[in-house]
Amino acid sequence: MVENNQILYLSFNFDNSFFAVGTETGFKVYLTETLKLKFDRNLGGGIALIQMLNDSNIFCLGGGGKSPKYAPNKLLIWDDIQAKEVLEYRFNSYVLNCKIKRERLFVVTHDEISIIDLIETMDVIETIKTCENIYGACSISKDPENYLFAWPDTNIGYIEIKNFKNDNEFIIDDVQKTQHIQAHKNMVEIIEINFKGNKLASSNEKGNLIKIFDINNGNLIHELRRGTEQAKIYDISFDINDNYLAVSSDRPTIHIFTLINENNNNKGNNDVKNTKSMFNGISKMWGVKILQSEWSFAQVKVPSNSKSIVSLFSDQNKIVIVNNQGKYISAVYNTKSESNVECKITKNISIFNKEICKMKPGLNISRSLSELSKDNNLNNSIKKSISNKSLEKSISNKSNNQNKEKKNEDSISDLDNSNKNGKSLKEKIEEIKNNLKPEKFDKKSFEDFKEIPSI
Repeated sequence: MVENNQILYLSFNFDNSFFAVGTETGFKVYLTETLKLKFDRNLGGGIALIQMLNDSNIFCLGGGGKSPKYAPNKLLIWDDIQAKEVLEYRFNSYVLNCKIKRERLFVVTHDEISIIDLIETMDVIETIKTCENIYGACSISKDPENYLFAWPDTNIGYIEIKNFKNDNEFIIDDVQKTQHIQAHKNMVEIIEINFKGNKLASSNEKGNLIKIFDINNGNLIHELRRGTEQAKIYDISFDINDNYLAVSSDRPTIHIFTLINENNNNKGNNDVKNTKSMFNGISKMWGVKILQSEWSFAQVKVPSNSKSIVSLFSDQNKIVIVNNQGKYISAVYNTKSESNVECKITKNISIFNKEICKMKPGLNISRSLSELSKDNNLNNSIKKSISNKSLEKSISNKSNNQNKEKKNEDSISDLDNSNKNGKSLKEKIEEIKNNLKPEKFDKKSFEDFKEIPSI
């Protein structure tokens, strides 16, 4: 019998305000700060890959586990307002990872990355060859307006960075270019871009050293040592101000590093420094790199043999950790204390605790598009405008894609063109256009609005 709560995948959204959980039977989404359950979907099969588009109702889903919901070479786009899959992508090999933005979808397979246009063609517009990327390493800036994307180059140990919003051109300091960084001698295992899109952290498959580069010039600005023994890095996370960085691995310790020092432009109100070897001053002359690296100033002990994702909230000096055993751990670190100290754990609870994580009463999170269009309260608090042009393109693109589906397995197929009430997709879109009058809204409250998809 398959356990409903067996976790297959974990991920935070763009600003770490939500985290998504893929299980053997579907997926769940929680508010990070309060641990309140917002989505709970039983799909009847395992979800081993899930990425949330910003803070919306749109998700990328991939199958996995003992009884996968989808084939391993498929990636589905799920609209939770319609409570169904709305787009399907098929690839020639297993899908290892993906990143989604409003205009672009990046899908990582064994040795290539497919870039998909979600605004006009809704099809693959470019394919990039990589080296053997068995870890699915890639990263995209979490800033919703920044399309800076990084991936392993065809040369092992190298990382390539591009901006995919401006005709696939990369703009750094008003200069259009593609950045190549020689990061490691071995295969790159994990990549992370900070929110601002000016720093990149990476680690190789040895997992004992994390390097941080300035994306503008490719220079190495930090070498952070997790430990001396080999480890598998599961997650790297910058805080939103780039003052701290957290690292989780298959070792029972989460490491927190400060990025504030006299050698970079980061400024913060703290006295703590990363630990350095007492021989650091003469290590360069000896050529012993382990003595030159910076070690974490704070640590959090976690259960052994667990896989964790991490998120830093530097305004509260807090770290949130969620692991595949269903544990939610919140801890605080002291930026005024001596280095190399354990954080104080303030919460250590199960995300499956129904009393603590119960859904907010009265919140209907699976309304249809037609119902949403009639909701006057919702209409006054929609974050993004929907243009008639994009809606018309959605209709024509879906029709064109249906004709191409049999000819090309990589094309998109619309899984369902009608809803339960018998209305066609075109009728539903016309209903939205006639009834919905969206306004831009600055308040980012999940209860107050649902973001209407443009796809």
